[in-house]
Amino acid sequence: MTPQEIFEYHNKWRPNAHSVSVHSDLEHKCRNWCRDNVKPEQWQCSRYTDVYQHHFLFETTEDAERFAQFVKPEK
Repeated sequence: MTPQEIFEYHNKWRPNAHSVSVHSDLEHKCRNWCRDNVKPEQWQCSRYTDVYQHHFLFETTEDAERFAQFVKPEK
């Protein structure tokens, strides 16, 4: 997909996105995970949505849950 097509695709699912918040220090690690595990058109990072916090948005619940397990594994 071209960058324009990805942008347009994001606009279709983003109102119903599944969001996972992470500390801003983890941005690089989280972006790498998303690049390796989710198609580019199915995730997006909203930076600094709160103090030291980013939100990673996903099209599907499954991707959001897998990402949440990566970021905050159960002990």
